[in-house]
Amino acid sequence: PVKEFEPAELLMTDTLEFLSRRGADEEGIFRICGNHSQILQMLKRYDEGKKVDSRAEFKDPHTVAGLLKAHLRVSPLPQIFVHKLKDIDRPADIPTIQQNLSSLPPSTLGLFQKFFALLKRIVDNSSTTKMDLKNLWLIFSGIFEKLDMETFELLIHQSDVAFQPFSEKPNVIEIIKPTFQKPDIPISKSPEDNFKFFSLH
Repeated sequence: PVKEFEPAELLMTDTLEFLSRRGADEEGIFRICGNHSQILQMLKRYDEGKKVDSRAEFKDPHTVAGLLKAHLRVSPLPQIFVHKLKDIDRPADIPTIQQNLSSLPPSTLGLFQKFFALLKRIVDNSSTTKMDLKNLWLIFSGIFEKLDMETFELLIHQSDVAFQPFSEKPNVIEIIKPTFQKPDIPISKSPEDNFKFFSLH
């Protein structure tokens, strides 16, 4: 039997693997649009369970980043992830995040660890990528709805430890204070509810 989130996790696995190799130092990654028709075609193939040879077919980092972004807009995984963090007192801390995320399947937890680790590399390379924390927040706040900016920043800075199994006696972890203020400009949110590739049960 096919696991409930297998198509979602396969697409995330393939895109994150490619972007970790080719996207972390690409200027405008996640901001510059890729090939829209290719993105829609690959989304459909992943949803239908058809084979996608990512190593042969993934070529343009911006198209692959667009594929991941489009997928996250319709996948239940971001909202499942955010739901696990919704009752955390603010400001959040790493042990509390670890505890709340501990009920996620290990494979799902591993994917989000890779996702936020990729964002950290993009921010660390901001002199080349031209993508800082504020840019990434503007892009992903509409996908990770109700995830506050401070927790988003903490997950990026502490991606190496935030997704480790919860321990009653965690290692000493440096807590990084948020470095930027929430932007005053409104963030456009237009969820694509007219089509959804995965259903949440």
